Amino acid sequence: MKKLLSFTFLIVFLLPSSTLLAQTKDIENAIFTYEVKMTEEQIKAHYSEQHKQSIIAPCTSIPREVWDISSKGQYNFAGVARHQNLYSNYKFKGKSSYAVVVNNYSHESLTVKTKTFWKTYHTVTVSPGHTRYFFPEIGNPNREIYLLFQGGYRNFDGYIR
Repeated sequence: MKKLLSFTFLIVFLLPSSTLLAQTKDIENAIFTYEVKMTEEQIKAHYSEQHKQSIIAPCTSIPREVWDISSKGQYNFAGVARHQNLYSNYKFKGKSSYAVVVNNYSHESLTVKTKTFWKTYHTVTVSPGHTRYFFPEIGNPNREIYLLFQGGYRNFDGYIR
């Protein structure tokens, strides 16, 4: 009986704390990114708005101009392309970490990279019909980064701040 009680004590009190510790450790090592499925209404609204106004396509090469987010604020982007890499229109600076939101309206996955010429800081994949939120840590607020959009057919929009 004493052994059974000791075993029960071990299971009830120690096992949950070790599980909690493992979950906490996983949270500390996690990359802060999450994805949300868009509703049919959101996708339809995007397409009706897209036909009403022209979209300024992102560049097809690495941008040269710089957008200082600390002074100019959030930058909105949108693009449509088939089988070619697209880049943000600007390099971004002014923060040590950014919040990026990308809506993927296409039927194919979209890969988004936060980069400098020499380094990729963050890579995420946005599933078709989903919105991806991610928060790349850059470190130096004077470092100029840009966004690279890759995939097959792409139709997307979003912002960086």
